[in-house]
Amino acid sequence: MIRFLKKKEIKQNPNLRVRSEYSKEIAKSVREDGIFTPLIVDKNLVLYDGYSRLFFSKQEEIPAIVFESEREAFLKSVSFNMLAKRYSEFEKARVVKIAVDFLGFPEREVVEKINPVLKFSKKVSVVEECLSIFNLEKSLFDLLEEKKSPIRVAVSFLREDKQNQSFLAKIFSEKRLSLSQIQIVYDLMFYIRKREKLSFEEIYKKCGEEDFISCLKKMRFPSYSVFSEKLKGIIADYSGFLHFPEDFEATDFSFRAKVKNPSDIEKIEKILEKIGQDKRIWDFLKKVRADD
Repeated sequence: MIRFLKKKEIKQNPNLRVRSEYSKEIAKSVREDGIFTPLIVDKNLVLYDGYSRLFFSKQEEIPAIVFESEREAFLKSVSFNMLAKRYSEFEKARVVKIAVDFLGFPEREVVEKINPVLKFSKKVSVVEECLSIFNLEKSLFDLLEEKKSPIRVAVSFLREDKQNQSFLAKIFSEKRLSLSQIQIVYDLMFYIRKREKLSFEEIYKKCGEEDFISCLKKMRFPSYSVFSEKLKGIIADYSGFLHFPEDFEATDFSFRAKVKNPSDIEKIEKILEKIGQDKRIWDFLKKVRADD
């Protein structure tokens, strides 16, 4: 049921708010044209959707859809926002937290009623993983949320204590890393720490003023670093086909090719024959892999 409510009648509960920032786009629309899309409130006039519209509106009376129960109002607000402007994964996690912690949804109802609307990846454990990311150290949580991090990436940092999480957040911010770079850097540092028995701080200091990601790759893949320039010259003749991994400890090389028509097969056969006869490749592998 749509009612026109006085602005001061509408109650705001910060614990029920999914998005913390006010929308600039909505501000412009509301100031120029007023409110066309009703707010969503429950029978006690507690607000579930329309924080930006309410904040920027100068109208004395504001249209709102009033639902009988808080759960009904909440579910409708989630559905509306997924249609209007899809939630990020962190916002989806906040939806789950609100449902469980403040509205008393049991896990079964979250899975059956909320997850189909949020459309989480099948790889995400909806309740457990969504709630777990709120245990991240605040600076790291805020950074990952700003970068629109997937839940799975955020969960990977929970194996670190709060001190390490804070230090990593500091590095990621100082180096102005993108989300993909954050994942690369953390994977590299995690492996280096395990192999070299160094702390994150010690790894960071070792790189000094050198390009951080390049430095980490040299530490993580020492064999590749030594032979990389020579390798580039070898594989130049087989660009797009022959691929060497950075980690020579894992494997030697791979060959990939796309066959679009029969004539491609003959071309690929010739390239494979040339690779098999290229003494430079096998000499290179003998230097890198002592057991070959």
